[in-house]
Amino acid sequence: MSVSAAVVPTAAERTGDFSADLPSNLPANYSCSDASAADVAAGRFIACNPVTKRPFPNNKVTTLDRTAQNIINKYIPLPNAKSLDSIFQQMDRLYPCRKEH
Repeated sequence: MSVSAAVVPTAAERTGDFSADLPSNLPANYSCSDASAADVAAGRFIACNPVTKRPFPNNKVTTLDRTAQNIINKYIPLPNAKSLDSIFQQMDRLYPCRKEH
């Protein structure tokens, strides 16, 4: 039996809401380049408008393509685990194996 995992967008991300991924400790008038390397490594980012080169307020994208949204909603499932760690924990419970050190 094979088990696979994939990272898929959350329900909020499907609607353009990336506020949970906004880096903390940003200055009041932050720009698209204010995310630190540590933020990026932690999966945090600033969503920027490619036309205006300005950040979307509160990391909420307002210019989503309806066709792309329809494709995502039809073919990409909603997440069924909170994190990859929880997926691996579930797999360990379902398929226990001896771990050698």
